[in-house]
Amino acid sequence: MELAQEHLENFFVLMSSGTLLSLLATRIAGKAGFYRKLSKGPYRYTPSIKDVLTVLMIFFALQLTLMTVILYLWNAVQTGNWHMIPQEIPEKEKIWISSLNIWLSLGGTWLFCFLFRPSVLQSVTETESLEKGHGPFFNFSFGAMSWLICYPIVFTVSQFTGIIVQSIFHAPEKEQTALTLLKASTNQPFQLVFFILSIAIVTPIIEEFLFRGILQRWFISKIGQVNGMILASFCFTALHFTADQGTFNLELLPPLFVLSLYLGYLYERQRSLWAPIGLHSTFNLVSCLLALFSEKL
Repeated sequence: MELAQEHLENFFVLMSSGTLLSLLATRIAGKAGFYRKLSKGPYRYTPSIKDVLTVLMIFFALQLTLMTVILYLWNAVQTGNWHMIPQEIPEKEKIWISSLNIWLSLGGTWLFCFLFRPSVLQSVTETESLEKGHGPFFNFSFGAMSWLICYPIVFTVSQFTGIIVQSIFHAPEKEQTALTLLKASTNQPFQLVFFILSIAIVTPIIEEFLFRGILQRWFISKIGQVNGMILASFCFTALHFTADQGTFNLELLPPLFVLSLYLGYLYERQRSLWAPIGLHSTFNLVSCLLALFSEKL
């Protein structure tokens, strides 16, 4: 009974503080002009359905193929057995394999676009903002600073869904797979840095290229700006569903959807891929640092 009351008190404290921070951040952002009417003008380039399907197929094919190849080679080098692919691997090795897969998937996708779809790569990565001085550095910095606006809201949604899911399913507390791997690498400095770079730099670049630069542009051309951002966010959220996370997916996915809406809004607001990359990188980096800090407490 006392434990239930304590959980209820924690719920009200978290929700009250989170809601106040969210309202404050939204108010300040509104006064500062962060929220404004988006330009509805068409992009100079809109990917065709052929471009969309080709780039997505290449990326996911690389993800699956490279993971299999890396697993096979890693196991062969470690054990000398060249005749099997391991079904299970230790967490320490999983960190290296996951990181290599992220880097190679980015490199392979961009190389394919550079060689066979250069117009897609150039058009998606260029800035289309009409405001002078808003180059890549400005837009990346603007996106990074936007973390202060969106994080209180994402945090509040995360806490709310977490408490609701726990009260219904009473499942053991879990965390995102990437953060579990991150904590497992704390005793290996080089491995830790490599994994953080993979999460905070490489992952945002490839995901924003795919979900904002390719998918969101195409969705908007077909179903309008707001609907396009929402549908792209659904796709982004679905990508982060993993079966081994179980009911934790119900806690993880709603705040990721909210984050994705901000990423989509930034892309439309700034007309530059560097703005959502800046926010995405900052969000992932801060999440990594918070996870490492909590591990040492």
